[in-house]
This record gives sequence, structure tokens and C-alpha cells, in this order.
Amino acid sequence: MIRTTVTIAKSVAIKTTPEKVWEMLAADRLMEWQPYMARSETFEYLTPVESDEDKYKVGTTALFFDTCHHEIIQSEKFRKLVYRKFELTFLGMLEFQTAFKINPTEDGVRFSYIARFIIPKGIKHHLYINVFTKRWMESQIAKETKELKMLLERAEL
Repeated sequence: MIRTTVTIAKSVAIKTTPEKVWEMLAADRLMEWQPYMARSETFEYLTPVESDEDKYKVGTTALFFDTCHHEIIQSEKFRKLVYRKFELTFLGMLEFQTAFKINPTEDGVRFSYIARFIIPKGIKHHLYINVFTKRWMESQIAKETKELKMLLERAEL
């Protein structure tokens, strides 16, 4: 099957510590700063989570909306966390990779949010690329990074 990959990235300076940002990247905390995820009526870890450390281990999986599967595929404590997501939508099964990077700075961190969408080509391909990915996701990622920044900087006051 022919597929297209689209990458959207947003970076923001946050006046907080890498540890505080890291805490917000666990699957069970995403709903606090990602409006789309906050709409999920269901959430559960699909792998055993017996400690906070388990939430960040490669292979840890979670389920949102009963249709959106998240799996950690890369984890570098306080530096980088990458999720692979599969979501069943009206367009079919979609695959995403979301990387969160934390780089310490003199007055906080630079937080980067990199979303990679892997889109199967087909009848709905053009619609998905132009309407959903380019417009909606760019604005969504900008809103989410802004929300995370506001949430963490308020906590620092």
C-alpha cells in the first residue's frame, strides 16, 4: 500500500523544569493539556502499571475513546518520549507518531511537539491531507503546546 507521511512540529519555551514537563507526558496526564484527548470518556492502561516509572517504559500501552491505541516506542527520561498511535476513524485506520522532546535552557525548557501522520493513499487521501492534517492538526498542536505552557507556568507561580 502506498502511504504519505506528513510531519507537523511546534516548539515553545516553558519556565519550568524538565521533570515537571516529563510528568505531563504520561498517557494518563495527556487529557489535562490536550483538548482532543480530554473529550475521551474512556481511558485505561493496557499493560501493567505498578509505579509511575512504568508509565514511561517502552511498550507501555493505553487506550482512549475505545478506538485510539497509544504505545510508547522510545523513552529517554526527562528528554524524549515517543508514542505510536493507531486510531479507527471515519477515514479508516490511521497511524500517528508523536514525539515530545524536552531540552533544558537557562530559564526553563524548550518543549518540542513533533507529530508524524502516516496516511494510506486512497479515495479520502486528498481530503485528509488538505483538510484534517494541514489545517486542523496544525492549529490543534499549537493550542496543545500553549495549554501545556500555561498549565506548567501557572504551577510554578
